Amino acid sequence: MIFSFTKMIFLRIHVFLKMIKSNLKKKNQKEIINDDIEELEEEKENLKEENNQKESKIKKLKSKLEKKRSELEELKDEQDSMDDELEELRQKLDDKKEEKIDIKHKIDSIETEVESKKKYILTLKQKLKNERESLAELKDDLDEDVDYSEEELPSMKELKHTIRRCENQMEDLQPVNMRALEDYKKKKERMEKLKEEYTELENRREELNKLIDEMDVKKKEGLMKVKKEIDKNFQKVYTNLSDGGEAHLELEDEESPFDGGLIIKARPPGKKVHRIDALSGGEKSLVSMAFIFSIQMYDPSPFYLLDEIDQNLDGINAENVAEMIKRNSESAQFIQISLRKVTLKKSDHIIGVTIHENGISDVIMKVNIGDNKEKDIPEFSEVSKLTTEVQ
Repeated sequence: MIFSFTKMIFLRIHVFLKMIKSNLKKKNQKEIINDDIEELEEEKENLKEENNQKESKIKKLKSKLEKKRSELEELKDEQDSMDDELEELRQKLDDKKEEKIDIKHKIDSIETEVESKKKYILTLKQKLKNERESLAELKDDLDEDVDYSEEELPSMKELKHTIRRCENQMEDLQPVNMRALEDYKKKKERMEKLKEEYTELENRREELNKLIDEMDVKKKEGLMKVKKEIDKNFQKVYTNLSDGGEAHLELEDEESPFDGGLIIKARPPGKKVHRIDALSGGEKSLVSMAFIFSIQMYDPSPFYLLDEIDQNLDGINAENVAEMIKRNSESAQFIQISLRKVTLKKSDHIIGVTIHENGISDVIMKVNIGDNKEKDIPEFSEVSKLTTEVQ
């Protein structure tokens, strides 16, 4: 019984100790939690302060961003203004070129007219010389000292002296050319005939000038008609090739188209309108091909040779060009040199040239691949593995 009681006391003491240990653990845990809470509160205050700093920094960055956007808008406005000024300067330059061409034409016309006047003056001088010689011959037949006015006649002695002097002068003129009058008559008849020929030539010249003017009008009408049709085709073809771009043709001088050249302007998708000399290499290639196709649509040629026209094009534009060449090959033959796989897939025949280690070139052909629904186009590193196929 005593043993049981002691055991029971020990058990209670053990339970009490456990409770004390449990309370101590809870107290320690509470202190730890309180410490964690204090650390979290401190960290919260730090984060709040850091957040305030970040928000302040964000406000400053937003302010700078707005300022930069404002500056960007101002720069865009300046760029637009500069583009307008550049276009205006280009227009002025074109006007100056036209004025220069007009002045050059006027100078050429004046020089031609001066040469014509010089020749005419030389002709008149020769005629004047001939007339002076004829007049001198006539004056020699008259006495310069004789006065035919209504004054009193000289004395008989003076008359005899004058007659003797005239006779002496006549003797000095011997021998007299008796054919002079006949020669004069022939020269006069020839002069009259030349005048008639000159008048006839002038009339013919006027008729030729009229004919030239008529031909110029017809040439201009024909050129404007061809330009209009090719421009219409050019706009359609370029829109298809560039997936929505715009392009057109302009004459430097609408009034005198043969005195100026042709201006090609294009606007690739998402860009401004530029002359062809301001475009990139790929854009120039696309515009050039559109121009060739527009001419083919108006006046087809049976044969075309194209040398790496797609080397500066991206994949989409290269495929568009290849597709258009494929369509146009129904009415014309195209030989195209290309390294683009998308172009080779559209071809009907492939001819490859490779060089071996011994320096000898070899021709590899793949004939009539256009008849196959699925074309197996090898990479260029594998071209040397092809064998000639004849179907």
